[in-house]
Amino acid sequence: MNKLKPFRRYEIIAGIGFILATISYSIGNALVESQLPQIKSISTTITTSLTIGAVLELINSVSVITIGFMFYLRLKQFNKNLVLGYLISRFVEGTLLLVGTLSFLQSYIAPFYLHQALFNIAMLSLSIYSTIFFLALMKDKLGPHWLFLLGVIGYAALCVYASINLLPLSMIAPLWLFGPGAIFELVFPLWLMVKGFNKP
Repeated sequence: MNKLKPFRRYEIIAGIGFILATISYSIGNALVESQLPQIKSISTTITTSLTIGAVLELINSVSVITIGFMFYLRLKQFNKNLVLGYLISRFVEGTLLLVGTLSFLQSYIAPFYLHQALFNIAMLSLSIYSTIFFLALMKDKLGPHWLFLLGVIGYAALCVYASINLLPLSMIAPLWLFGPGAIFELVFPLWLMVKGFNKP
């Protein structure tokens, strides 16, 4: 990697960050929420599964902030304010998820719901700005139109998902709303690492 141009390093690190964030949060959140039956009944001690899940969620928080920072270094010469906003949205996402994870380690019922609420607020923050961000990248032709369009659709769907879950209604957003965004966050980092943005 030492022979790579700096902007390619940023793209590759960001791509790795996307993949690491997706894997670590998917597994970590599953482990954390697997403790819900015990936590719903009484206050419990911290289990091994909960500890591993929390560590993986913390890795996700670091990863998403790293993504924002790498994007800022890579794209600030094109639109500094736009990419600074993306960095801030990733920082907000990572921080909210971090607080949610740490609260869940208290092993009480209330922190579980706080964990869920902070997750949805974090996804709302991420999705709103990422929709704007990838629309701008698509307009500037920094990559394939179809790929950035998938990102716009994916983050818009995520925005709907998070909004439904935050409404004071006894309803849960359908998981298929995660689909377009999940596909994008698997394809986009691979493209980022292999090819990268069109303009050096």
